[in-house]
Amino acid sequence: MIITINLDLFNLDIVKNVIYRNSGKYSFNLDIANKIVTLNIKLLDGSVIVDKDEVEREISRDLIDQSLRQSVREETKDIRKLIIAQAFSNTDLLDDE
Repeated sequence: MIITINLDLFNLDIVKNVIYRNSGKYSFNLDIANKIVTLNIKLLDGSVIVDKDEVEREISRDLIDQSLRQSVREETKDIRKLIIAQAFSNTDLLDDE
């Protein structure tokens, strides 16, 4: 089964996270050309993928999920740094007010 992903929509790190997340069920062969990722997906046991639509929906959901996770990580990185700095600081970095 072949799925193509446009790297203008989902970056390569997101695609790799999706591959890793699904590596317990599928094997993946990844090819990149002209900002298009082509995933050749097979079941680990070598049997034929019967419901290709379901696999495509699953990969699509995971792409969106990983994209949203990346956005949240990026949007909250400063507050996470502040929380970690506060946790390891001997002084209070925040006002008590």
